[in-house]
Amino acid sequence: MVRVQKHLPRSERQLKPPPAGLVRAARKVLLRYGVRKSTMADIADEAGIPRPTLYEYFANRHALIDAVIADRVRSIVGKLLRVVEEAPSFTDAVVEASVLGIELTRTDRELANIFATTPYKQVHQIMEGPNPVVAQLVSEFLRPIMKLGVEEGLLRDDVDEQLLVGWFRAVYSGFIYREELDFDEVRTLMRTFMVPSLVCGHPRPAPTRDDRSPGATP
Repeated sequence: MVRVQKHLPRSERQLKPPPAGLVRAARKVLLRYGVRKSTMADIADEAGIPRPTLYEYFANRHALIDAVIADRVRSIVGKLLRVVEEAPSFTDAVVEASVLGIELTRTDRELANIFATTPYKQVHQIMEGPNPVVAQLVSEFLRPIMKLGVEEGLLRDDVDEQLLVGWFRAVYSGFIYREELDFDEVRTLMRTFMVPSLVCGHPRPAPTRDDRSPGATP
């Protein structure tokens, strides 16, 4: 059973994040039934709390789905930050973390289930629109990459973090849905187009050994 804080005014509760157990319960229910068939009552039952209590933390189903997606994105971003820390260069950080992020998002069972059972407009608003939690998570992911680019003297000096976050979210969202592109193709496109869009003078980064397919020109 999820433990909730009792006897707090509704306005004060709304300012607090929901207990982790509520999000875990929501994740289980959404994975079991899909977004369209899941109800707030189902999630409250899974969490072991009265249904009205659930509304003290989530205004509606949309807010709850936002929280579940943000929880999964947070987990993915944690893995990407480790890739960035170990990357030998700015270019490798951009390319390899991007490819891994797209791969992890595509292969995440919970996210795949939500994307398949949620209206596209809502998914688009969460992944690319004004969702402050997802935007903040992407910012946390991009800051060490930007720092690396500055240290190497490569990052454009006119790059604004907020615009960069929006740009990355839009690009990633497109690649996540284009499942006909394998990850080697995504890697090549990231190195050919994404990296040059970020660096001073737009130099073309040299391909690495991993980028060269058997038929590629050395």
